[in-house]
Amino acid sequence: MKRGFTRFATLVVSAAVMLGAVSSCGTTRSLGEDDYILKKNTIRILNSTSYPAGSLSGYLKQEENRSKLFGSVRRRTPVLLNDDLIGPSCNDMLRHIEYTGYYGSTIDTTVIRRNHKAKVFYNINLGRQIPIKSTEFIVEDSRVRRLLDTDTAPITVKPGMMLSEEMLDAQSEQLAQHLRNNGFYGFSKNYLFHYADTTTVPDSVLLRVELKNRTRNEPENVYTPHRQYTIRDIRTDYPPRLRLRDDFLQGINPLHQGEIYSEEAVGTAYRKFTSLRLFNTVNINMTPADSTEVDCRISLTPSRLQSYTVNMEASTNSTGLIGLSPSVSYNHLNLFGGGENLSLGFRGNFQFKIKDPARSNEFAISSALTFPKMLLIPGNWKTHPTIPSTEIALSYNYQNRPEYTRNILSSSFGYIWSTNTRLSSQLNPILLSITKMFDMDPSFYENLTSSYLRYQYQDHFDLGASATFYYTTNPKVMPKESYFYMRYDVSAAGDVLSLAGNVFGSIFPTNSNGERLIWNIPFSQYFRNQITLVETLRFGKEQQYALAGRFLGGIGLAHGNSHSLPLEQMFYAGGANSMRGWQSRTVGPGKSPLDSTFAIFNQTGDMRLEANIEFRFPLGRKLQGVLFTDVGNVWNLPKKGMENDAAYQLSVFSLKTLAESTAVSWGTGARLDFGILLVRIDLGLKAYDPCQGKWLTPKEWLSPQGYALHLGIGYPF
Repeated sequence: MKRGFTRFATLVVSAAVMLGAVSSCGTTRSLGEDDYILKKNTIRILNSTSYPAGSLSGYLKQEENRSKLFGSVRRRTPVLLNDDLIGPSCNDMLRHIEYTGYYGSTIDTTVIRRNHKAKVFYNINLGRQIPIKSTEFIVEDSRVRRLLDTDTAPITVKPGMMLSEEMLDAQSEQLAQHLRNNGFYGFSKNYLFHYADTTTVPDSVLLRVELKNRTRNEPENVYTPHRQYTIRDIRTDYPPRLRLRDDFLQGINPLHQGEIYSEEAVGTAYRKFTSLRLFNTVNINMTPADSTEVDCRISLTPSRLQSYTVNMEASTNSTGLIGLSPSVSYNHLNLFGGGENLSLGFRGNFQFKIKDPARSNEFAISSALTFPKMLLIPGNWKTHPTIPSTEIALSYNYQNRPEYTRNILSSSFGYIWSTNTRLSSQLNPILLSITKMFDMDPSFYENLTSSYLRYQYQDHFDLGASATFYYTTNPKVMPKESYFYMRYDVSAAGDVLSLAGNVFGSIFPTNSNGERLIWNIPFSQYFRNQITLVETLRFGKEQQYALAGRFLGGIGLAHGNSHSLPLEQMFYAGGANSMRGWQSRTVGPGKSPLDSTFAIFNQTGDMRLEANIEFRFPLGRKLQGVLFTDVGNVWNLPKKGMENDAAYQLSVFSLKTLAESTAVSWGTGARLDFGILLVRIDLGLKAYDPCQGKWLTPKEWLSPQGYALHLGIGYPF
């Protein structure tokens, strides 16, 4: 096998070398005697380490040639060095440098030519900066002057700062925006004039800013008074087939008749209307009605109000275990004419082997109704940058396994809101679920030797609360740029019931184990939280390459009325989005072997730690390749009374045994990107198996239990 692998590696390397040689020949053999391929542009700031040299690259007239490491081979005409474009590049860079506040800068260029390839070096010496000695602000219009005399006026240029046109432009735009937000419709930064006196005080500048009643492009004899506008009329236009209640439109629109015009309020109105997803396009036009009033017209084009989504994940391994996870969802975005969103979903999870009667079937039906307002919470949400909402959800889950049948009925009531486009939160003050077990296999239950394990497979009642906080640097569904996101989930159950029992005495009956009961079912008491951090770095030409990494950590603690977390709150790993060398729920906890009491494995733990990294690269127009590594596992926490249970101790988390109890997998895959849909297939290989306590050899990667194949929709993280 070694000989075959070596021969294969040699062929790959040889092919790469030949391809590089052919590519080089193709680009150099047709060059003329005086032609040079522009290999590299280098910009160097010789007398400063803080000035961003990269900000000047956009002013170069010629882009250097870039080589491809991966991806489809595309023939294109190479960029040849043109000496006549070096001078214009220097001139544009010098203009930008002066714009940023460096006066009298110089650029020396050096060109190195060798083997029909050229490198150009731009060596820059920055000129002097001039400090601002004093500032004076003159405003002709008395109403504008009163507005700018307040502490809220964005006067950002101060004495002691270094003079730059860039800084003055930024202040002018902020002042113009401040005035537009206070009724001065159409106000432009062109009404601001800057005069810099560099002769009165040596090596300093006396700065005077004048806000005039004419623009920079108008003659001095022009005088146009600045007027403060109010909103006269508001009209909302939309197709008759889109049923919208008037109270709904008025409730989400922060613009009102008679109020002072504000550009910021118009932007808030735009964001509110677009955040509903009801409208495909939103246009807000302001038109002056006279010298002091503007009319507002809001034009709405509806989106597709009803939609269906179908999803499928699949996986298999060398043992023949097949896993299928189909899902179907339906959405209605305007159920009652007030932006109410109805969501219905069906999800299945089926695990089986061909010609084997043992199988696991799971069906889940879910429904959620979302109202675009905060029910039961008073307050004026019109000025909020987005539309908060209230969600009422109900779901039913049926699980049929060879060992037992379980039914879970759940409901929740909560609020969803966004502080801005990057930060969103969800708070569910009420979470309710009832779990009932049926058809328990007696031999399976008898094999659960500890009360800790048996507790996980009993009926239980949950009453608690949960919260989710999500932050992202890019709110797009499938960003094409570098981005980061964080998600934190926290939930707790049973504490209010426990407190009520302590305060009001024995209001809850107890069973033989001392557990308090509701409707003759023990209620769960636990705390659970999980954090996910994901960073995706895109690079290369057209951002075609990406390095994505994820860290995930979670832990759950049972206390009070519970000996263990409910089974549905336990952590698991493996599958299409986790440790891809294993199928779902077949790794861990810790160094534990697979539990043979389960016909379809169900390995879970009290906590989870996992890190993933994958390199994505183009293979064609819509095809991506990927190389990935997954590191992590699930573990149990130490339990009182389980100290002498050797099997349980294999699953317990300990810093001393963390390395040897952490699973490692690696693999490769492909992604087919259709724009709105991404289909992926991953082959995950076990690298280190904590159950076996060893690193697997290449021969074992494709052996039984050595790999898993996954099919999914969307990126794994």
